[in-house]
Amino acid sequence: MWRWRRWAWSVCALVACSSGSDGAARGTASADAPAAASASATHATSATSSGSTPAAGRGPDWRQACGDEADCRARCEGGSAAACTVQGDQLKRRGNLAGAAAALGRACDGGDGLGCSALGLQVQDGLGVPADPARAAELYLRGCRAGAGVGCFNRGIMLETGAGGPPDRAAAARMYEAAAAAYRVSCDRGDLDWCVNLGILYSQGRGVAKDDAAALALYTRACDAKNANGCIELANVLRDRGTLADLARAAELLLGACAREPGMACRDAALLYARGEGVAPRPDEARRLAERGCEGGAMHSCTLLASWYEKGELGPRDDARAETLFRRACDGGEPIACSLLGLRREESKRPEEALPFYERACVISSPDACQSAARLYLARRDEQGVRRMVERACGLGDARACAIVAGAPAQR
Repeated sequence: MWRWRRWAWSVCALVACSSGSDGAARGTASADAPAAASASATHATSATSSGSTPAAGRGPDWRQACGDEADCRARCEGGSAAACTVQGDQLKRRGNLAGAAAALGRACDGGDGLGCSALGLQVQDGLGVPADPARAAELYLRGCRAGAGVGCFNRGIMLETGAGGPPDRAAAARMYEAAAAAYRVSCDRGDLDWCVNLGILYSQGRGVAKDDAAALALYTRACDAKNANGCIELANVLRDRGTLADLARAAELLLGACAREPGMACRDAALLYARGEGVAPRPDEARRLAERGCEGGAMHSCTLLASWYEKGELGPRDDARAETLFRRACDGGEPIACSLLGLRREESKRPEEALPFYERACVISSPDACQSAARLYLARRDEQGVRRMVERACGLGDARACAIVAGAPAQR
């Protein structure tokens, strides 16, 4: 739910996202290498950059606003905006996107900046609600003004890439600075998820001067405190170093994080066992870890596992199981899975069934899926469908699509 808008992977505190280094074009990654898939991020508190105190009922960790689903639902209905935000996260993990949007709407109306930012992400990607870039931008700003750095950052990405309007790099830079300030407040207060997000800003040089040492220190601090996202980012640094000792340490960190909190750490650990990086290759363990990540709500893990079943990699081929997992990931908002479902239909000579999947991936955030959908609409001689897909690709920052839109004749 909380993701960096179409940029390198980050903390994804409230939902599973991919890890990796791919940036703006998230829809092009293949299922067997989802580490290159995009992501987004999120923030966890409603602190402001001026250092306001936490919202009532919320501790240093945003997840302390409530407990299980029943408790969060009760607290949300009782008027706790922070609990509504956590409830929205819980519902989205279960695939109830419309329910998540409703809970986040209550959170936002109650003044929770994180809830506004999370709802903005669903609105921008069309998850459980109609896609609406203008409304997403407004929600991000509401979240930012309430102290949620993710709102600041995601609005910054929209401004930098020209999503929903003309690019404005100066305005984007100001939003990144606001994001860094909000992260720092939350990190200083003890919310480690936002320490990790601040570290990612240092690694990217957005909103702060690039400082890899500062980023590493923040990842290490979070991981030492058993924060799964911190361990994932620290493992990424170690894997980039590439020595046998570093790879072994990365595997140890990811396995520990997966055991504590099923999610993207499990997916990353699964890839290590599949590739034999830092551990002995174990196909059975790779599949088990990917299953655990998928069950924990990591849609990229579901996609990875589906691709293994589809191709018969690391075990027997099971096309029915692959289809189920691809559908689960697509329903959970993973554009790669939706695109691959479309591709499966095209390869089976069923383009009419492929189009809805490509279009869904396009609406979520894949410019390449927009192109595939536009191609199928063109074959139907559906000019409005083509235009809609090209305009969506432009809204996602695809320069070629924007050039087509700019040069298109006005409709009468």
